[in-house]
Amino acid sequence: MSSKDYYRKQIESKRKEIVSVRTKITKSKETKKRKMASLAVSLKNTKDASRKESIRKQKVSVVAQCDREVEGLQKRIESLKKDIEKLRASMARAK
Repeated sequence: MSSKDYYRKQIESKRKEIVSVRTKITKSKETKKRKMASLAVSLKNTKDASRKESIRKQKVSVVAQCDREVEGLQKRIESLKKDIEKLRASMARAK
């Protein structure tokens, strides 16, 4: 196996990981959507003021948590893209 084959396999592996991370982002967004819908129904059906306040705080928390998760996954994608660029540069120098 030549060194270029090694780099090609590494690049392919990184690409597959990017696809996996994008799938995780989609799942995270869907989870956020489901949780928000559930909390909206709970908020609508609750008459107790303290419970409504609690649900509102929970909604804010869910949004923040999901946003942090998506942001972290997007940073992972950027990191993988940089890794691919480095591998391509190394492959260009390889024999």
